[in-house]
Amino acid sequence: MKTLIFGVVLSLVACGGDLNVGDSGDASTADVVGTGSCKASDCSAYSIQCSSGKPTNLQCGFDTNNQSCTLTGQCTDPTATQTCNFTLPTCSGNGPCAEISGVPEGGAIVLASDPTTSATTLSVDFSSTTTQTIGACTYQSTAGGYSYAENQPIPNEGTVTATTTSFTLADSPACDGTYAPASTSQLVDQGSVVTFSWAGVPNTTSTTLPSIPAPHAITVTGGTLSSSGTTLSRANDATLAWTPVATPLSLEQVEIDLVQGAKKISCRFTSSDQTGVVPADALLELSTGAAQFQMYSVHSAATSDETATTFNVTRQATFADSTSVSGTLTLQ
Repeated sequence: MKTLIFGVVLSLVACGGDLNVGDSGDASTADVVGTGSCKASDCSAYSIQCSSGKPTNLQCGFDTNNQSCTLTGQCTDPTATQTCNFTLPTCSGNGPCAEISGVPEGGAIVLASDPTTSATTLSVDFSSTTTQTIGACTYQSTAGGYSYAENQPIPNEGTVTATTTSFTLADSPACDGTYAPASTSQLVDQGSVVTFSWAGVPNTTSTTLPSIPAPHAITVTGGTLSSSGTTLSRANDATLAWTPVATPLSLEQVEIDLVQGAKKISCRFTSSDQTGVVPADALLELSTGAAQFQMYSVHSAATSDETATTFNVTRQATFADSTSVSGTLTLQ
């Protein structure tokens, strides 16, 4: 993370907080370093480099705007190019290395129930991706996520909690800001309301997270998917057909995902329509060969301030023989 603050003689560089890589400006020192308490070790993941000369006047101060510790310093050569480096923390488990960093700019939180395994999983990912819309589908050509080459830690909102009528499931970030899925051997009741919460940045206005009715189960009753194996021609539309086991709510949807390496096609249809089409235009974005697929019912919502993070409650679809509508198919 880097912001350059130009002074009369020497330039001041700040690393940390919620600044963006490559940003520059003319803010004063007071705009960056607040009056909170930070130890030198709190900035140990950051370093300042100068293209000539050496960094000097290094201080670990508190950024009141972002409620986090920020490393500041100057280069002895006022003409030097200054860069900030972030090093992946060498720690393990959950804990203080993971920075809570404001309202996320992307990602998804998913509470997924699977009746074929009698388990529910909470997955949290605040990474952002770029997608292309093709009919009722979106196409993602590259994997999402954050690169440490960007000199910034992965943003997170601390512990994320999903509360259902029968259980609560929480997921906390590891020291690098990533979340490993959390699971329980219980299922979310169909139609019951699920609420979400996260720790968020201290001393800032809280974002209101949505309450979502859990979707109803669906059974795949026709179309091109088969429990005995599926081969799809990429040159043809792929039809889907399903039957809800109970009357779905008006905003319940059915989604199918096709994944091939870093490429992903996701298509959503209104659950009550009981049918949908994956267009050939989307299938042709994938190559011939094997692809992973999964189909499920889903109810989604966004935060009150409509940030890019979406909240999803899903239920795995099944075939008529009660097996999971997921696995490997062949594209031709």
